[in-house]
Amino acid sequence: MGVSSYVFVDNLILHMYAIFFRLDQDAATMLANGRFKQVNADMGRNGSPWKKMIYSAAGTALFMWLLLYAPTPFVLFQPGIAISVEPMITLEELDENSVPADNGITETAPHEDKSEGEFLLTAVKLTEPNFWNVAKAAFQRDYDLMRKRDVYGDASRSQYVRQLAVVMQNSQSNAVEAVYRHLSVTYTHRVSAIVVTGIVPGEGSQMLEQGDLLIGAEGEEPFRDIKDAVSRWQLNRQTNEAWKLVIDRGGERMVLELEKSSDAAGNALKYSENERLEQFAAWLGVAGFAEKQELVPEKTPHKLNISANNIGGPSAGLVFALQGVDLLTPGDLTGGRRIAATGTISPDGAVGDIGGISQKVVSTSSEGAELFLVPLGNEADARKKAAALHSPMKIAGVRTLQEALDVIEDFIREPA
Repeated sequence: MGVSSYVFVDNLILHMYAIFFRLDQDAATMLANGRFKQVNADMGRNGSPWKKMIYSAAGTALFMWLLLYAPTPFVLFQPGIAISVEPMITLEELDENSVPADNGITETAPHEDKSEGEFLLTAVKLTEPNFWNVAKAAFQRDYDLMRKRDVYGDASRSQYVRQLAVVMQNSQSNAVEAVYRHLSVTYTHRVSAIVVTGIVPGEGSQMLEQGDLLIGAEGEEPFRDIKDAVSRWQLNRQTNEAWKLVIDRGGERMVLELEKSSDAAGNALKYSENERLEQFAAWLGVAGFAEKQELVPEKTPHKLNISANNIGGPSAGLVFALQGVDLLTPGDLTGGRRIAATGTISPDGAVGDIGGISQKVVSTSSEGAELFLVPLGNEADARKKAAALHSPMKIAGVRTLQEALDVIEDFIREPA
């Protein structure tokens, strides 16, 4: 259906062009044959052929601009990537005095060739299509067309992308915590940064952006948490100096010089902790904060670190956790097979539903995945799509990290 649909739409557009924007053939023929005198003689009777051609050319240009370049109110979800998650997760060597836990965790860093198989991370591709691609999407079963406002809400595309980046950071933290809990690794929480989760247009300093990380005040120790940041801001209010705030924006350290905060709100001691936080947020023009947690294991020589680059959203939590378990335990969890996985994950190992499952089935199947682990709530749609593709890939719905591990254990016993 895909190829024939594209041909149909192509022909439809060509017919529209021919009907509405065809050049005056008689005038074009006369000009091509050099019959300028006859053309000029006919100008008074039929109107200028030059005008007709100019109008026709302008109409054609306008039509092509609308078709190819005019913004549309839609976004397009289509099959994206299915790539190895292994390069995204590393083990950091901790203090040599760390005591390995007696829980089956490997005490030495795994060698690079530990696994012959691999876990695949999959993500959909989100684009803002032109009207030509909107028309084609109507005939493409692997594409989902949605209105921008239903996806972005009141945010712009750039703000939406930053929202996904913040969500991805939380997903990574949840995945690491789920791995440590599953392997009975004791750990402590440490706030590594304060994340700006939203901006209030037209209010406050208007110098921060969604996704910015608040690190600390220049020349001082980093913020321990949001409560510490508010306390230091209150101290600054008692001075006549601007507050130099160190932030991280997209991996780049910056120093923002903020004007002295107003004392119009009165003595901070009159207000509760939540009220002081609201005042701090209002001064910065921020809608909310989230504390970026770093988990530090206490009795294992290795610490999991995840870096997903430009991939956003929460749906990679399960595959991150599976790769983390593989790294921290001896042997090859994949059994030498290509296993894809998708689903959100919570610190207790619960797996949650995700969007774009049809597109993800297309991507993982095309990359040769043999098993695709999906949230239980997405299983029916995933099976339906795999059947439509005549894919040999096995689909398995899971509710927890432990269920995913059990499915993998049973799968690798089967002959390849």
